[in-house]
Amino acid sequence: MKKFFMLTNNCLSSNLVTKKVELFFKVNGWSPSKKAEKADIILFNTCAFIKENEDKCFDIIAQFQKVKKKDAIFVVFGCLLKINRTRLIDNFDGIIIDSDSLILLDKLIDADKSIASVTSRQLTTDYAGRKTYNINAASGCLSSCSYCGIKKVFPKLKSLPKNEIVKEFAYALEQGHKKLGLTGGDLWAYGKDLETNLVDLLNEIIKLKGEYKIALWRLNPKWIKEMGSGLMKILESGRIDYISLPVQSGSDRILKAMNRQYKIDGYKDFVKTIRKKCPNILISTDFIVGFPGETNKDFKESLKLVFEMGFDAISVCEFGKIKNTPAWCLKDDVPKHIKRKRNIQLLWAAKTGNRNVKQYSEKQNHSY
Repeated sequence: MKKFFMLTNNCLSSNLVTKKVELFFKVNGWSPSKKAEKADIILFNTCAFIKENEDKCFDIIAQFQKVKKKDAIFVVFGCLLKINRTRLIDNFDGIIIDSDSLILLDKLIDADKSIASVTSRQLTTDYAGRKTYNINAASGCLSSCSYCGIKKVFPKLKSLPKNEIVKEFAYALEQGHKKLGLTGGDLWAYGKDLETNLVDLLNEIIKLKGEYKIALWRLNPKWIKEMGSGLMKILESGRIDYISLPVQSGSDRILKAMNRQYKIDGYKDFVKTIRKKCPNILISTDFIVGFPGETNKDFKESLKLVFEMGFDAISVCEFGKIKNTPAWCLKDDVPKHIKRKRNIQLLWAAKTGNRNVKQYSEKQNHSY
């Protein structure tokens, strides 16, 4: 039996695509390999929405090219292709497939069952320490954060119809899943292209009967004023047990430079309200350290935020410029060793809090 090795780096949406590709190979008679060097085909689903992730992709590609069997096929797909096509072509001599063209995998392995026929149902992901049946409600977003390259991949918000998502949740419950997740490029923007919104969607979902909890991934705080009160009523229903609120910085000055379109006081008020009314809900967040112009004073605002909020999980990455983003023209003036120091300090601050925090630094190790 031929063997395949599959890897993605970080992003939950990428993990969902990875699971579907894995199932595609299995239903076509391939078996998964635990090591890349023993596989007949290596597939790497790339996540490169920030520069640190982009650089990590190329580190992984280089390692795979060293260890793979001489006659093994190496396929790279995912958002790296659209974010930095030139760098990928210059540094990779395998097969490149656009994520919108995964049907080409049918031809690559002469598949009996097309990838288009493979359902993503029953594909749970273990993400941020939580094994969950996740549903991707929307791709793209309505923001224009100055550091992010995701607009190159998903230039427009594209939401799934509300009835399809509710139906998928109902199916998951029928299959016995108790931990469910809803995600998107910016989940809070869901439905704005369909004349609906996230609150309306969640109101329909929580009507479903059964014993289950829901995680809400990647809620951009810019929408707090617009939908915060409606979401609070849903949080108080007891159905939600985990929310992801990526803040990126504790400094209003840096948030403005990042074009995040919210202020830190509003963010803190919302988190405090959740803590008061729904103390059992876990709250995670993301930070970027070393954004151009970030002073020690700005960084201390992020430290204070971590101490004050007591997040249950925290992810930290170090800023790097992505070509053709607004931040590309800014001087990357925070030295690398300072970025690393700030990364470690934020993780330390989270660990010393009163809550049982989990830390997810973007510096992760991979086993090949």
